[in-house]
Amino acid sequence: KITLHLKKPEQKITGTNEIVFYPLSNDSEKSQNEVGYTLLNREGSASGQLTVGEVIQTGWMDFKLRLIDFKRHARKVVKFNPIEMPHALSTEAILIEFDGKEHWLGLDQPLKIFGKDRVYVVSYGKKRVDIGFNMRLKNFEVGRYQGTMKAASYESLVDVEGQKHRISMNEPFKKNGLTFYQSSFQENEMGQPTHSILSVNKDPGRFLKYLGCLIIALGTIALFYLRKRGHKWRFLK
Repeated sequence: KITLHLKKPEQKITGTNEIVFYPLSNDSEKSQNEVGYTLLNREGSASGQLTVGEVIQTGWMDFKLRLIDFKRHARKVVKFNPIEMPHALSTEAILIEFDGKEHWLGLDQPLKIFGKDRVYVVSYGKKRVDIGFNMRLKNFEVGRYQGTMKAASYESLVDVEGQKHRISMNEPFKKNGLTFYQSSFQENEMGQPTHSILSVNKDPGRFLKYLGCLIIALGTIALFYLRKRGHKWRFLK
């Protein structure tokens, strides 16, 4: 796992097979082509400085890491382009106009628009639906594959009206006609979980589906039973 921090981490970095990069605190000419790093592997941890073009041994089998370039004063700019059909890598966004200027507003990305005497904060997000009860996340646990940061399993411990329920990948939670599935989670730069993501399903016609399956099953059984007994159907004209 490779991460880039905006400054040197204040807390001790723990883990395995991980390297953290951060800019140096001074703003000298040398620091423009040099970054600090903390490397974690099975042998322990090591910290130092890495110059552009330099290669270091990671200790992860025979992997080597080379710093090709470093932009100390770079900034992130998000741009949206309209497409005809969405796909797996596309992001939802809307185009708004304020005071003769157009602004792209991404999903769950608040936008500040400065007027003459005030600031407007505009947000575009999913529709919120009242489910009729409160749910609070008490704990979240994630299991990793040995030697990696890849999630093998994850589950949420939630509190619903004073009762604790566990929601995992194979164990959904049902209440008031709603089914909650453990969908995904988010983590910070240190690999620590920060958000648990649940998907909610409501299927009011589920009983009719099960009833239809039962009728089909009974009809199939009756068909083979009558055929085995040699029953002949008679039709009246």
